[in-house]
Amino acid sequence: MTDDQDQARGESYARLVELKLASVAAQAHATAEGYSEEAWSPWREAAEEYEAALAEHAAAFGPDRDEVDRAVTAEVLHPRPNE
Repeated sequence: MTDDQDQARGESYARLVELKLASVAAQAHATAEGYSEEAWSPWREAAEEYEAALAEHAAAFGPDRDEVDRAVTAEVLHPRPNE
């Protein structure tokens, strides 16, 4: 992989982390109240945007989609302390 490809991969991964964070925040907000289409719509939209970006990233850079999803989810839900 060239330096430009590495940079593009890193930027794409960082975007996935941002989108996953947004989806998790939208989920927390939506589930804090009872179900309503209006309340849950932002969560669905955020999740759909993440899923589309995830598929794009996996197709462009590999590894497979599930592996990338596991890594992003672990980073978002179980961040490592700064060293």
